[in-house]
Amino acid sequence: MLGFYSLIQYQPNALREEGANVGVLLYTTDAGTWVKFSRNLEAVKRYFGAPLDTRRFELALEAMRARIEEESTAWKGVNDLKSFTLKEVNSLVLRPPRSTRFDDPQVELQRLYESRISL
Repeated sequence: MLGFYSLIQYQPNALREEGANVGVLLYTTDAGTWVKFSRNLEAVKRYFGAPLDTRRFELALEAMRARIEEESTAWKGVNDLKSFTLKEVNSLVLRPPRSTRFDDPQVELQRLYESRISL
């Protein structure tokens, strides 16, 4: 099966374009969309060496998940995912999609999570 994944990064300062990978989105036209987020907030705090408003961060993650779940039902192809990644303007950013081949979407989501999420 062909799919596309996009890393979800926390970027507290968009001008510097430095981010910590905090999640991954996997999309296929055949089987749907999956998202997995890290809950290791201590690692995010250490990564940037600055205070993190934990409640605000968790709300941002939930808002991102809700938007993905709502909007992905209308996606017809990877161009819709690309357009979605360009819409995000807060501290959670979706990186440009990359292609991947796999047999089981849930296994692939876990593999991507384990290999790409740096926290």
